[in-house]
Amino acid sequence: MAEKVGVFLPTYNRPDLLRACLLQWIVQSRCPDFVVIHQNGSSESYEWCISDLKSFLPCEWIFSPQTLPAVEWYRRPLQRLIEAGCTHFFWADHDDIYLTHHVEARLNELDYCDFSISDKNSILFHQAGQYRFQPLVHFTSHPAGGMSSSMAFTRPFAEALHQAFLDTPDASYADHVVLAVTRQGFDCRQSDKRTAIYVSHDGSFSSHIWLEDVFSDTPP
Repeated sequence: MAEKVGVFLPTYNRPDLLRACLLQWIVQSRCPDFVVIHQNGSSESYEWCISDLKSFLPCEWIFSPQTLPAVEWYRRPLQRLIEAGCTHFFWADHDDIYLTHHVEARLNELDYCDFSISDKNSILFHQAGQYRFQPLVHFTSHPAGGMSSSMAFTRPFAEALHQAFLDTPDASYADHVVLAVTRQGFDCRQSDKRTAIYVSHDGSFSSHIWLEDVFSDTPP
């Protein structure tokens, strides 16, 4: 099977972040072959924010106006990538930063394993007109073993993950499923390559307690 790289990208209520994120995938040193974007939880689609970018990178838009359980944010676009024949899969979040060698570096690692995740990342925190940046942090907040939006994996892992999503529809967080179910039986490795930056911004609800340890002078 010829190599085909797919990215699944959920988005919720932030067309500005989504557009910025998609631009980062367009300028990768190894551009993805297909991106599936899934918007949920609002009555109007904001596909307009990336329509002019589709000539640079093939994209498919899934619109679910109802607010879905967290697992479904990721399962639906993952299913579409599997159906499209993708061989390598990249988990993306619309609010994080992807350096231009992210895809290339992860693909090189997937030559030797089924699943790669980075547990050493840069962290950007910004709120109320201020920002803090740490260039190297041991990432312990996400239960998948590192920064969840740095995850990349092969097709067998993707198929197992999709089934795990179907089997655990009430999981609070989609990346919990990766740790608790899917990683068993696969060659899963923690990468020392820093190719993504975790961003905590106004409106972000995750990692607050953990970030207090990273930035001791950051107000709650």
